[in-house]
Amino acid sequence: MTCCQPLAHYLAQLQLRISSMSIDSELVAVDLTSDERSFIQHALYQWQFSATATPFPIRVLGLSTWEEFDELTGRLSYAVVGGQALTSLDWARVLYLTECSWASELVGAGLDFATVSGISDTEAVSLLRGLQRKIGRITTAELLFPGSGRHSKPADGG
Repeated sequence: MTCCQPLAHYLAQLQLRISSMSIDSELVAVDLTSDERSFIQHALYQWQFSATATPFPIRVLGLSTWEEFDELTGRLSYAVVGGQALTSLDWARVLYLTECSWASELVGAGLDFATVSGISDTEAVSLLRGLQRKIGRITTAELLFPGSGRHSKPADGG
């Protein structure tokens, strides 16, 4: 093995990761109700407040810094509230972050969500199920976690 082989392997892995993050750059519109948009906005907003006291694995979103995470959640919230189309990867991020923010006491707002958002758990579960039906039709977890499924080929092709 030459001195450059580890670097070449690293660069190949990095390129694969970057390309898997942008698998589908086509913009997709999702017809959301105003209540669904508001729920997503509250969920993404919590990453700036009550959910900030908890750790979150930002690397699963393809990010390396909290500043990138803040920019991502802000950009996604702005786009959803504005009714903008997003890539399938961004819709997967929206759904994943919304699920974690509302449901997870471990890494999200969890039990505090209803208090800080004014959205009851009964309303929230109904809204979330609707979002899962709508967004789940246009994206998959494979976009967030390429090659990580039990029956997937590893992302590095090995």
